[in-house]
Amino acid sequence: MGAFLLPFFMLYFNEGIVFATKVLANYTIVGQPTTIEHYPSLVHLETCVGALVSPSHVMTAGHCIHKNKLPPKAYIGNTQKLKGKQKTIAEIHRHPKFSRDKQGPNNDIALLRLSSPVTISETIKVSEMAKSTDVFPPGTLCMVAGWGSLSRKAINLTSELHTAIMKVAKPSECIFKQFYFDVKSEMCLTSLTGVNQAAAPGDSGAPLWCQRSCDQKIVVAGVDSRGVLPDKNNRSLDIFTKVSFHYKWLRSIIDNHK
Repeated sequence: MGAFLLPFFMLYFNEGIVFATKVLANYTIVGQPTTIEHYPSLVHLETCVGALVSPSHVMTAGHCIHKNKLPPKAYIGNTQKLKGKQKTIAEIHRHPKFSRDKQGPNNDIALLRLSSPVTISETIKVSEMAKSTDVFPPGTLCMVAGWGSLSRKAINLTSELHTAIMKVAKPSECIFKQFYFDVKSEMCLTSLTGVNQAAAPGDSGAPLWCQRSCDQKIVVAGVDSRGVLPDKNNRSLDIFTKVSFHYKWLRSIIDNHK
């Protein structure tokens, strides 16, 4: 699981930063265009993004689920949004302790069960989730992808898939007035110096892939929850729900469906 991402992950780190620095350094942009073949577990959920973590389950953000609205349709296996194989949602499992307050959502994670399992192919695969014991220290480079806005300062929607590179920040970089960050249950990511790429509006629920040190596997370490506009140094901060913190809850739902 996750092996499909490794060649592109390493290629991007070795070569993509040069491209991004030259082209994107002066913009607040979600990243550079990519294709579903590089991120075949991605799922478009109309206004949000998710990731296949089993053939029957999509992981996304809790705030993407609305009680008074019909479940979103899931579009799988296509670079363009609202394209690909369409699946209906049979069950919704939003975290039982999900809540919202003025600082943002808490326990912002959900698991959606598809009406039928997907068929694995070159454009449809399952990503491995980070386990409870997995740790991603500050400085770890990670990737996020989605169909969100190309700008965080203004809504600039796109139908094409984009990817961004970010790094795990030190907690001290993310704890300040008017911005809540829970170190235990969340990950804080910052844009790289000179390469201001980040998730953007429309990327809620997008998976964050990071390489764990124990076996070098690329796993889904986070789920995009919320972000902050660039600071005076033109850096973006993104908060992701920590998958390892919720792994047992996620695993129990998937296993109970088997």
